[in-house]
Amino acid sequence: MGLIRSGKVDFTAEEDEKITEYMWPIITGIVKTAIENEQNMIVEGCYIPEEWCNDFTPEEMTQIRYLCLVMSEDYIKKNYQSILNHADVIEKRKQDDGISMEYLIEENQKMYQKCITHDYECYVINDTYHIDYSL
Repeated sequence: MGLIRSGKVDFTAEEDEKITEYMWPIITGIVKTAIENEQNMIVEGCYIPEEWCNDFTPEEMTQIRYLCLVMSEDYIKKNYQSILNHADVIEKRKQDDGISMEYLIEENQKMYQKCITHDYECYVINDTYHIDYSL
């Protein structure tokens, strides 16, 4: 949003593909620098391209761990209201108002399929969960 509000780019917040195209080379450079400096880093978000790993060498890939959290259809159906109630715990996002159960299910299924297609590590949330994630 900072780039958009600064006027440095000519796209809007609704143009996810353009945001990804613009941001990914910058993010890739940041990740490569973190690897070189042996820094731990978490890159989180929806602007990571589907074939992100093609931009890293095999040696760099040994230092990267990708984990996707996906909610199952059953989990979404059982916990829909709770998901909505906690949607803005980290940040207040007006555009999330009224997100439908069907949309959540569809988007999580798409992400799950991407993980299967590319053999990315995926944690499927079916019930209450606790993740102990270590390198």
